[in-house]
Amino acid sequence: MSGEKIIRSPALSVAVPDGNFVNTVFKDSEKWMMKNAIECSESGVTYTYSELLDQIKKWSGFLKSLNLDHHDSVTIVSSNCLQYVPIFFGTISSGTPVILLNPHLSPNEMRRLILNIESKFIVFSREFEDSILLALKEDISKYKLFCIGNPLKLKAQNVDDILYGKEFMKIFTPSSGYR
Repeated sequence: MSGEKIIRSPALSVAVPDGNFVNTVFKDSEKWMMKNAIECSESGVTYTYSELLDQIKKWSGFLKSLNLDHHDSVTIVSSNCLQYVPIFFGTISSGTPVILLNPHLSPNEMRRLILNIESKFIVFSREFEDSILLALKEDISKYKLFCIGNPLKLKAQNVDDILYGKEFMKIFTPSSGYR
């Protein structure tokens, strides 16, 4: 025994395909363009592969319009929601690193992590707006903020306007966390 304290998984290694992650995930999606890709269990709203890929392209194009450089990253602070998927894949497909923060961290933990990763672009679910406000405090003006839903307290751009257009009407009564 060499004193090595490395825990190794008993599972076999899996070959990871080379190439673009988003292209790999959606490589056969042409076959399923009119099939449901994701569904919200709360509202029953579904998006087909065609709709999802369109939203991914919209978010990716939006990020590219911001002229982000290779030092920039997008931090996502959100629970699972329909917008999470196009934001995540759209960010990756734009070539921008994405940082996923657990939305249940304390504001102090969020602040420490956001400062350490130096992300200037933060996407958050409205249900975590208070945590973002407390985490960023007096530094809030240094960040470009995007809210999933209409922000109540922070000056943030509504992600729904980017993904669906400003004329987007909610077709269901959102959960209390989304309002």
